[in-house]
Amino acid sequence: MSTAPTSSAAATWARRALLVAFIVAMPVTGEFALGAKRMNLAASDLILPLGIVFLLWRALHGRLALPSFGVCCLTAFAIVASLIANFSDTLAAKGLIGVAVETLKILSLWLQFYICVNAVESRDDFRLALKTWLWGSAAVSMVGIYGSLSYQMTGVENEYALMFRAQGTLGDANLFASYLALSIVLGILLWQIDQRARKWIVPVMAILVAGIFFSASRGTMMSLSCVLALLAAVSMTWRARFIAAASVFVVVGAVAAIPGRDDLLASTPYTERLATATTNVNDEAASDRKQLWDDAWERFRSSPLFGVGRGNFRPLDEPDPTQTGAVHDTFLGIASETGILGVIAFALAFSRYAVALAMDRWSSRGRRFPLATRVILCALLILMLCGLTISIENFRGVWILIALMEAYRRLFGAYGLAGKYAAFS
Repeated sequence: MSTAPTSSAAATWARRALLVAFIVAMPVTGEFALGAKRMNLAASDLILPLGIVFLLWRALHGRLALPSFGVCCLTAFAIVASLIANFSDTLAAKGLIGVAVETLKILSLWLQFYICVNAVESRDDFRLALKTWLWGSAAVSMVGIYGSLSYQMTGVENEYALMFRAQGTLGDANLFASYLALSIVLGILLWQIDQRARKWIVPVMAILVAGIFFSASRGTMMSLSCVLALLAAVSMTWRARFIAAASVFVVVGAVAAIPGRDDLLASTPYTERLATATTNVNDEAASDRKQLWDDAWERFRSSPLFGVGRGNFRPLDEPDPTQTGAVHDTFLGIASETGILGVIAFALAFSRYAVALAMDRWSSRGRRFPLATRVILCALLILMLCGLTISIENFRGVWILIALMEAYRRLFGAYGLAGKYAAFS
């Protein structure tokens, strides 16, 4: 029986309300002008002051947990070092306000991680976080679907869709789809750890799949398919794997044999776009991103230690230092802007708990991963795959997911509530 102090009912309610608020607000984003630049903010950023008060309260009561604090400091140092090493370019591109914003941005991401880590004290809290995420993502999906259909029916553009491509409240169709794909995997995780929630998970996940379809995000569709196939492959018996593979083969063959298939696919802009999911990177539709990737690699080669400065990336043929933009690849973007130091720092931040879960298995003498553990690892994997075609490191959902992975290891992992987290039991 735990001897840890229990929170009052009011404190528990407030802590859970803060957790729910951060998860619901995380996918609600918008662009705002800051001087001559525009910056992207999430609604969860607006409630950071309440989260900071919560962390201070826990510190005063001796209950503040700061896992990965060294990695947090390393990522902040990598960002600041890249800005200082390229200070003249940074001033030309952003000004002093931009320098402060880039520094505060990484700190705000880690703050959201620590707020969620400290807000999840029990397995019930963890289940509440997943339920909130699922219901919130379903609402965002429906907003995106509405925006896409509204454009199709009226021809009038709206903030919830980029022409016919749904983007919900995230301002980007690919990020919207990545968020929904992550939500699907977290729905599978909730299915594993909460039987009472199973009665509504399937219809919610159907809404999420529909949202991904309306986003027409080819990269996300491929990433989700690969991750679900991998999860099925490591979870099924050999007989079930054979049946599943044969079924997929039959379905693909049947679709290929449909008369007038090309005309059918071209009948809607969604199917027409998704049908080119395997297009070559030299195709006209992908050439712009390929050029950005080539330029990012050259930027990294020219400044491998500190990069060109966080947020300073611009194409090689762009002489104006103020015309910065995204690389549309998380890993090349981090490498080109922050150099080797940033790559190491972000790699540690993104992989620490995946490695920790693997080490737990190793130290338990080869015991098989529980299915729920495989699922939460796949949740991280799908974000990393989506990050191959978009810049996702500043997405608040990544950092909340990492916080949930920390909580999962603490509450459901091999060591349960052992060690320095015993006060959370």
